[in-house]
Amino acid sequence: MWEDDDNDDDEMSAEEFKKLNDERRNRLENLPVYRKSMEILELTRNIVGAMDEKLDELEMRAFMMENAYILTPKIAGAFESGSYILSMENAVIIKRAARELQAQTSLAKEMKLIEPHYLQLLRDEIEAFRLLFVEWIKTFESYERYNDGWGIFIEGAE
Repeated sequence: MWEDDDNDDDEMSAEEFKKLNDERRNRLENLPVYRKSMEILELTRNIVGAMDEKLDELEMRAFMMENAYILTPKIAGAFESGSYILSMENAVIIKRAARELQAQTSLAKEMKLIEPHYLQLLRDEIEAFRLLFVEWIKTFESYERYNDGWGIFIEGAE
């Protein structure tokens, strides 16, 4: 059972909450790195859809889609977290997924799953994403440096 607080001043109306949520969503959707991740997802979908399924013995299509799907929610998670450490953890996952997707284009080319120029389009988009990503992570508030329990984010750790 929920306990009622006597302080109603801290409560937000449903309309105020919706407005705040809409503003957050708009800020997220206007992030260049977020928009580029959506473009990569759509391009990957189209490329994978055009791949020769019979030649895909290693299930490259599924792996490529998995990595493309990781980018957008992890960007949103970093954006919404308000935590430097959580943002950086998501950034590492994003980097890994983008690099794996890029590597998968090379294997898909070698396996002749699709015409190479389509894969080059995706590689070019991943490179554009990388440049946006580098600028985006510079915006993370780095004052919150404390022991994350893994020894990664400790300033001056010995």
